[in-house]
Amino acid sequence: MRKLRSDIAEMSPKDFDSRPPPPPIRQRLGQLMPQAVCWTILVGIALRVLFFFIGENAGGDALARAAMTAGWLKHPSFRLIFGPYLPFDFWLMAGISLLVGNVGLGARLLSLFLGIGSLAIFWAVSRQIYGRPAAKFSILVFAFYSLHVGYSTTSSSEVPYLFFVLTGLLGFFVYRHSGSRSALALGAASLGIGAGIRYEAWLFIFAIFVILLLFPSAHVGGRFGGLRYVGEITLFSGIAGSWPLFWLIYQWKLRGMPLYGVTMNYKWVPEQLAEVHRSQLYRLALFPGVILLTLTPVILVAGLYGLGRGLRHRQPRDFCLIFLIVGVITCFQIAAGGLLPMARYTITLGSLLAIASGYGVEQFARFLPKRRVRHLSLGISFLLILNLGAIFVLSVIPNRFSDKFGSISPALRFPRHIESLGQYLKPRVGLNTSVVIDDYNTEGNLIAHAIGLPLLVGDRAYFASRENLPELLGYLEKKHPRYLIYSNRGVLRAFLPLPGQCSAVIINGIHLRCLFQNDIYRVYSIDYERSPPISAKSMRL
Repeated sequence: MRKLRSDIAEMSPKDFDSRPPPPPIRQRLGQLMPQAVCWTILVGIALRVLFFFIGENAGGDALARAAMTAGWLKHPSFRLIFGPYLPFDFWLMAGISLLVGNVGLGARLLSLFLGIGSLAIFWAVSRQIYGRPAAKFSILVFAFYSLHVGYSTTSSSEVPYLFFVLTGLLGFFVYRHSGSRSALALGAASLGIGAGIRYEAWLFIFAIFVILLLFPSAHVGGRFGGLRYVGEITLFSGIAGSWPLFWLIYQWKLRGMPLYGVTMNYKWVPEQLAEVHRSQLYRLALFPGVILLTLTPVILVAGLYGLGRGLRHRQPRDFCLIFLIVGVITCFQIAAGGLLPMARYTITLGSLLAIASGYGVEQFARFLPKRRVRHLSLGISFLLILNLGAIFVLSVIPNRFSDKFGSISPALRFPRHIESLGQYLKPRVGLNTSVVIDDYNTEGNLIAHAIGLPLLVGDRAYFASRENLPELLGYLEKKHPRYLIYSNRGVLRAFLPLPGQCSAVIINGIHLRCLFQNDIYRVYSIDYERSPPISAKSMRL
């Protein structure tokens, strides 16, 4: 140390000036993230912002989550239980909603901000696992991944959860490469937050725990036992597993079931599947079919090839094991009836395959002359743009598959039968208009939003269900709803057996006039002037 000080003291200003200047900021940024990657991320951001304004807040349970957040903020207090959902997503949506002063907007902005942030994290994860050349292709795939674009615009929890999972993976793989305990701790904390949003993050915590347990890091000598080996397992599991452990105990004491939401899915899923008549073959084929459409066959093959080729190296091998554990458990849940076969649930496996696809493309590019590699990049870019555009167009143009493509479109929208219902009824629903909405396929909240009702409908809408049908009489007597939205496949048909065609009808003295009909719903106006006073006898409830 003394020698170093004396050397510095003896140095003249010329000696300092002779040192090479640090590289300019632009060059340093280029070393961190190549210009092509920056442009890809900017395009990905632009796509998500564009479809934020084009699409509806129609992804899965998006409206239900936004409405529950609005209801909580109406009477704010510390709250852990939000129906069958985990709470962290609601806390985050509520925080942004308070900042912007609008729950519907704030709930969507959470997904948009974290969807944009996911682009940079995705690039970093891909580079850490497979290297920079492969990551250039991976981020290109992810930027145009239609499901991620679409769900970055809704108040569903898929994109926020995925952001924290990707950040957790980044921390874990940085640790496996450098031995940084701080990176492992931060990654574990991020996975813990993801585990408070969706149960799928629990699978990643389990997978990483298995890796640390069975495949010790090189930084602990690659051997079982010893303080360092125990330390890395304890550090990760203690941080990442703290929330799942708390939630198991809390649910067990509150409901008598450690995994209440997961356990009850085995009751709820068959009931929902029975309403829409989905076969076992359909359920099993949906996941690979959606991944094939959203990633394209080329990228799917490249992803699987990248997973296989990466088994020669430690970090890609760890990633492949994570993919297999998450994929096998997810497929088992679908086959066993514990998970609904929905397109949005493929976003996890699709994103993991997108990471590996860059390595698959890079390995294939090694067989090409250097002048052809650029052509390969342009070809993949064109393929991804064409695929995204085709999905969007097929979801917008009326055709027999438009609703299927609508569920994977970058501009999410309501099914056609709800869209047409909303187009007819929304101009006719005033500030004080109340309606009765039949229950078909649990679409009541979607219909309410499509016809212009607020997130918190209050008593302006009566959502009919098997459990609350006896209360319908009191609602009719008190609110005099103007419209009845009826479905031949809904729950009201047992009490109001209306004819299948759209026509005026008098049932038990109540005059109903059919105003609109599509393949699922009919809209009736209720004529209270011509009808006798509604009573339990007239309704026969």
